[in-house]
Amino acid sequence: MKFTKLIPATLCLTLIASPALATNGAQEQLKASLTQASKAEKLPNAKSVVVFGGSESVVLTDNPRWVIKGQLYDMWQNTEINSKSQLHDAAKKIPIQTINVNTTDVVDIRVNPEKSEVLTVFLDPFLEHSANEMYLLNKYAADYQVRYIFTAMSQSNIKPFFSFACETQTLSTDQVIEKVVDKQFAYGKRKCREVQVMNSFGLTQFLHIKESPTLIAPNDVFHVGMPTELLGWLRKNTK
Repeated sequence: MKFTKLIPATLCLTLIASPALATNGAQEQLKASLTQASKAEKLPNAKSVVVFGGSESVVLTDNPRWVIKGQLYDMWQNTEINSKSQLHDAAKKIPIQTINVNTTDVVDIRVNPEKSEVLTVFLDPFLEHSANEMYLLNKYAADYQVRYIFTAMSQSNIKPFFSFACETQTLSTDQVIEKVVDKQFAYGKRKCREVQVMNSFGLTQFLHIKESPTLIAPNDVFHVGMPTELLGWLRKNTK
């Protein structure tokens, strides 16, 4: 199955609906529907909570009248989620290499493309700290292929991002890096590569990435912001 549009969801659920349960509190309602139930857990980046029990899961939406029973799936990794620990492990990962959505037709560059282990970095080039972060990543992650997916983390940076996409369309990787590190932005009004710009922005929203930089290690574990020990974090999360 190939997504034709980016949809703002963290976990897609394949579940079977059931009647509403008693109204003596959300967690109690959930536990009452299962013979053995875990503590209610908030679904990552969602307004729902889930309780695991036996062979099924129960999801309570933001309206406690509506309860869903069945099997919880992580559609990004194409795996069943049957426990609190599995949910927490899944929430740590963004499978950027295998997720079933367009991650290629975006505004990006690859540093050290000959390396096999890929570190993906979502970066807003217009933020004040981005220049130093790109410099540090290129210096200390030299044993990795560093893929920068450029994006806009705020509404105010969307128009400059269109201009950036035009400026960098015919530039080499080294020239793009120089622009970001030295903050050589023209801030023109031209628009080109519009599809790639909107795909970059849409992918950022789809993955619920809200801070620049967000790093995705070779084993799909992600980190919001720069790790305190970049090399240690990379070694720990290399395949």
